[in-house]
Amino acid sequence: MKTKPYSIEEKKNLLDILEDTDFDIKKSVEKFRKLYTRRLERKSVYNWLEKDDFFKASFDLRLKELLDEAENMHRLLRIGIPIKDEENDKIIAWQEKPDRAALEFFLKTKGKERGYIEVNKTDITTNGKDINISPIEWVE
Repeated sequence: MKTKPYSIEEKKNLLDILEDTDFDIKKSVEKFRKLYTRRLERKSVYNWLEKDDFFKASFDLRLKELLDEAENMHRLLRIGIPIKDEENDKIIAWQEKPDRAALEFFLKTKGKERGYIEVNKTDITTNGKDINISPIEWVE
């Protein structure tokens, strides 16, 4: 026996739940099952994302809005929240100091073209010398 298709309203409710769980599909499905009497599988959500244009567009839009919010929060972490002297507009203290890790992450991800690149060089076998052996010889 085939189950009744999910309504647009049920899918909208799931989108609300997804947003509340930071788009964790597993948690969202579990929460949906508790709130509604219908059985929902994670596979169904992935199918909707693949085949239901309205659901996919709504999901993407809400996720982008959440990412925008996270970027705004990240900016606050990066620059901190200063307390300024109103007379000369100078920083006299910090309500929240800038976070070094947030600043470094930003520079490594957004400042690559300006040289902020993390380079890891690991050489554990050749001591900096070229390998002059063919892979076939090496395997033998």
